[in-house]
Amino acid sequence: MAQVVIINNETAKDGLQYLGDIVGVFSDSHIFSATELEKFSFLTINGSVNDVNFRLSQLCPRVEMAFLWESDGDYHWVEDGNNDPVEMIEVYQVEGSNKWYKLINDFKFPVNLDGLTPEEKQLLETVDINHSAVDSFVRKIVKDVTQLSDNNIEVKELRNSTP
Repeated sequence: MAQVVIINNETAKDGLQYLGDIVGVFSDSHIFSATELEKFSFLTINGSVNDVNFRLSQLCPRVEMAFLWESDGDYHWVEDGNNDPVEMIEVYQVEGSNKWYKLINDFKFPVNLDGLTPEEKQLLETVDINHSAVDSFVRKIVKDVTQLSDNNIEVKELRNSTP
């Protein structure tokens, strides 16, 4: 079992960390301090820490580094062997897309449980995180990075390519 530490009313800060944000995933043997127990909420998820972290990472957009070459003015997946990159940026790709976008703004904590119903949270506690029963709702716990301002600039020279 994994223990998930969640932002609650006391630790929420608008624009930075939101009610329901997952701060971290710990083993069920982890002992939290009195302050942590007071300032955060907790949810036990059926699965190991590695399983939960892996499942959550699968839901987040794929993020990679790209390099702007001075020689051709385009972004590439590798550095120009002859010159230092003019610019190094993070780009992201959403599931099912062949387009890459500049990642200009990101969430401090990209996964949020606030939108789950009590029944869905109970399923996370009782059904293994990798079971198909949680697939129907687990995707909605990842914040949509595409909704943040400035994150809709496509890097066209990376389209249809992979690092």
